[in-house]
Amino acid sequence: MKNGGNQNVSGKETRQSPVQSISRAAGILRCLANDIHSVKEIAIRCKLSMGTVHRLLKALEAADFVFQDPVERKYYLGLFASQLSLNQSNAHKWLIAQCFDEVNRIWQLFSEFTALDIEVGLQALNLLTVQSKMNYSISRPPQSFLGSESIIFLAQHTDDEMELILDNMNPKSRDGDLLLDKEKIKKQAGQARRQGYFISTEFTEGVMGISVPINHYLCPVALTVVGPKVRLKPVVSDVVAEMLRSTEFITEKLRKTVRN
Repeated sequence: MKNGGNQNVSGKETRQSPVQSISRAAGILRCLANDIHSVKEIAIRCKLSMGTVHRLLKALEAADFVFQDPVERKYYLGLFASQLSLNQSNAHKWLIAQCFDEVNRIWQLFSEFTALDIEVGLQALNLLTVQSKMNYSISRPPQSFLGSESIIFLAQHTDDEMELILDNMNPKSRDGDLLLDKEKIKKQAGQARRQGYFISTEFTEGVMGISVPINHYLCPVALTVVGPKVRLKPVVSDVVAEMLRSTEFITEKLRKTVRN
């Protein structure tokens, strides 16, 4: 007879399968990533005995996934885990996999340029792009706070973060004119938060950009559709509705992962 799935009535740990050990180790790493660092707190969160948690932490420590602070005796993510996160291409492949079908679905529905982007260091990093079926391509310069995607990124920050970002940005046009209207941008970000999307026609004449946030990821994420205003404007409500449907589906998958 088992007690809590970790020990038998004699108080000894039952033998666990490799798959179960990996699952439990993943749960411990998830705790460390969410600022849960003591053996006791991890055991409570993962519903494991402290002995099991300690054994798994020592195995993870031997593989450089975690390390123990010599003063506090708490555990933190180690060098190998950091190396994995520093590889941007690998770090976000999971997100690409979660979003791929929905990005493709939006592209199939509307045939316009469709992109999945994240914000890293206040710069947009493209993860996935599908060019328009209409025999044209779009290349977007990495210029901050111009267009729907940038507003959606900004809207995913707190108000304090937004102020700090805007205070340290000073984008200019090719002629040297100041392009940043802070109050206007803050209003646009507020609008994006309230309605859950943002539409821009200001960046390039005759072009419309529609962006929607994807939440519950480790950095701001945006799904964006860009195309000629003359084609997108008549169907903009349909585009927004389908984009929201896609991002809600993706966000729920991310939420479940964080919850687990």
